[in-house]
Amino acid sequence: MSSQSLSVPHVAETRTPLRKAWALSPLLTLTVLMSIVALPVVIAAALIDPVQITGVNGWIKPAKFLISIALYCGTLLWMLSFVQRRRRWIGILGGLVGVVFLGEMVIIVLQIMRGTTSESNKTSLIDTALFNVMGALISTLALLNLVVGILLLRGSTLRIPLPA
Repeated sequence: MSSQSLSVPHVAETRTPLRKAWALSPLLTLTVLMSIVALPVVIAAALIDPVQITGVNGWIKPAKFLISIALYCGTLLWMLSFVQRRRRWIGILGGLVGVVFLGEMVIIVLQIMRGTTSESNKTSLIDTALFNVMGALISTLALLNLVVGILLLRGSTLRIPLPA
């Protein structure tokens, strides 16, 4: 019997983009998927629920946010795929970004269900607290973006020309 070596494709080459994204950052991937799945639900809510906030259907804002979140997180996943080292950091950063966006969406939907705005709303103690939490979440996102930028500049296969 002769021994033949079988050529088996590398595992990373056989994975689908979704599996690659999940391996990179499960929570960030889940955020993209949840945004895509929730969008038709929010559009249906806009058609069914006539709630008006500042003269506009209240469900328009979360629909726009869901589209933005899906695009942002999908792009972030793609960019993070270029980082060769610090895979654990990538998973943590992706998870934190997912939590930030989840928090934002929960507050936005909660305020719509209460029939009020989520931005610059300080009409009551709860509105002020929610507005401040949203500010803290977005500030956290800005810091996370800074860390992602550093990771991309220091440990990625992307070659970004820097001025001398």
